[in-house]
Order: sequence, then structure tokens, then C-alpha cells
Amino acid sequence: MSKKTGKVVLLGVIVLTGVSIFLFLTQFKRPVSLFPQNQSNQKIGKVESLSSHVLTLQKKVEENKKGSKEKAVWEIRSSAFKEGGFIPKKFTADGENISPPLSWSQPPKGTKSIALIVEDPDAPIGIFTHWIIYNIPPAIRELPAGIPKKGVLKSIGGAKQGKNDFGKIGYGGPSPPPGPPHRYIFKIYALKETLDLSPGVRRGEFLKTIQNKQIKVATLMGKYGR
Repeated sequence: MSKKTGKVVLLGVIVLTGVSIFLFLTQFKRPVSLFPQNQSNQKIGKVESLSSHVLTLQKKVEENKKGSKEKAVWEIRSSAFKEGGFIPKKFTADGENISPPLSWSQPPKGTKSIALIVEDPDAPIGIFTHWIIYNIPPAIRELPAGIPKKGVLKSIGGAKQGKNDFGKIGYGGPSPPPGPPHRYIFKIYALKETLDLSPGVRRGEFLKTIQNKQIKVATLMGKYGR
């Protein structure tokens, strides 16, 4: 082999060796991150934590809205007087002594019957009962003025009435002594079941019976004085 040929062979070996090394290095070379690995992980963790916090806040807002709607569902009102207003004379013992018109919103889920009691907490002898009516079907949304004063009300789905503290069945209107106006609380109950009570029940037995059957309670307060 001549010296010239030997130089050519040596040069070829060097070139091939260089190419092989280059290919070997480029095969295992990784792209360089702009941030160190630990910093990238920290940034990803912060983003995930922030997203989780936002979702938690959104869920709480939705739950609060839902809760507010549920709380606002059950309420009682009268077209004859406003909350805290004076009850017209027509619905008192000084007038026609008939029950005022009442209405309420949709009762809560699970309601099997509706009951109502009207009390005067300012009476000289203590709480004075003016009306007890119960087993009103949940589909009914109102009581017209002048409910008949009898034990069973077929026109109201078989609802029943108890005795007031005047000793009579049905509604007995406000009849306070002279002096400051008294408060009259119309308290309506959404109950889990119908009540196994006979007509003419008194306040004590009525309240004892509904004690563990209440789903929700709503009130309306009116005033009357002489």
C-alpha cells in the first residue's frame, strides 16, 4: 500500500468515527427547558391549586343560592293586611268576626298536610288561642275569608278545626281589652303526615301531636287594639 493510499484510508476512518459520535450524541440529546425542572413543577402545582380554589368557591356560591331559594319557598300572607299591619275590624270580634283570607306559597317537599294556629301572645292570661285548623291537603294554597265554624270542612279536602280559647270550634277574632294593640300570630305548619286528631282539639294536644312532624313553619303577624 502506498503512502498516499494510507492517508486516504486514515482520513476516512476519522470522518466515520466523527459522524458516529455525532449521531450517538444527538440521539440522546433532550430539549432544554426554559426553567429548571423543580421550578416548572412548582408553577404547575400553583395553577392546579388556584383552579381547585376557584371551583370550590363556585360550588359554595351555587349552594348558597340554592339554600336561599329553599328558605324563601314557604311563606304565608293575607290580602287583608300586611306583615305587622292592623287587622281590619271586619275580622275581629268588633266586626263580622270571620276569618281573614290567607294564602301561602308551595309547601316544602315531603309535606303531607298543612296546619294553622292563631295565637295572641299579649293576652293578660297568657297565650290565647283564636283558631286551630289542620289536615289541610298540601295541594291547597289558600283559605278564603269566612271559613265555616264547624268541625269538618269538606270544601277544604276534609280539613278539621279545633276549639279556640273562647270554647268554640273554628275562628274567633281578636277581642283584646282596652290598651295597647295586641299581636296576633298566624303560624302555619308543613307536616310530614296527617294528624289523627278529632275535631275540637285544644291547643296543648295539637302542639304536642305536631311536635315531631314539622318540616317547616311560617308566620304572619297582625295587630289589633281598642
